[in-house]
Amino acid sequence: MKWVLPGPLRRVVELLFASHCPPSELVSAMQNVTCQHLGIDVHHRKHLDEICFYSLLEKQNKAITIFSLPPGSELPFHDHPGMHVTTKLLSGKMSCFSFDRPSLLPTSVPAGTLFKASGAVKLFDMCSGDIAQLGPECGNIHRFVNNSQSNCAAVFVDVFHGYYDDATPCNYYEIMKQGSEDRATLTAPTIRCIPQPPIRMLHPKYSGPQFVRDDKDSG
Repeated sequence: MKWVLPGPLRRVVELLFASHCPPSELVSAMQNVTCQHLGIDVHHRKHLDEICFYSLLEKQNKAITIFSLPPGSELPFHDHPGMHVTTKLLSGKMSCFSFDRPSLLPTSVPAGTLFKASGAVKLFDMCSGDIAQLGPECGNIHRFVNNSQSNCAAVFVDVFHGYYDDATPCNYYEIMKQGSEDRATLTAPTIRCIPQPPIRMLHPKYSGPQFVRDDKDSG
């Protein structure tokens, strides 16, 4: 069976559901995916007013989603327990803060749990077309900020190998302040798990390509 999708997007989905998907091949396939393939109008007013979340596909513990962050908004520190995620920024710019998820941290982390990050907080900027990947530990806890001075939403697509369910929640975190020394906060941070913060978010109906298979095609 073949996925009934535009060519570049079909290749991404085929790799996602393959028995073996080398990360480099997924990155290569995602380089060709654009907003047009996904049917997303990045200039729509809603993307400039509110955080928007689109669920494109959720099947067999895999998923594809899209977020749009208007200027001045952010997704706070959160994790993807046990997951591999490939992110492509489709439009705009955003700053990313990440650190590794300790291997001994449980899947569901009780609010109030304190732990020491295993390394420094990494900060990097993403521009339109950039792709980043995280694993079950490496870079798994992260924060996205659209601090652009222009009136442009940061729109990105996430491809998940592994996804959330009742037993695998999204946990939220904050970096504990260490006096006024920001450098110490970033190089050897103490982290606290917190309850999910209030995030105003729209869930518009997705009107792009439908992620379906052609059952009549045996190819």
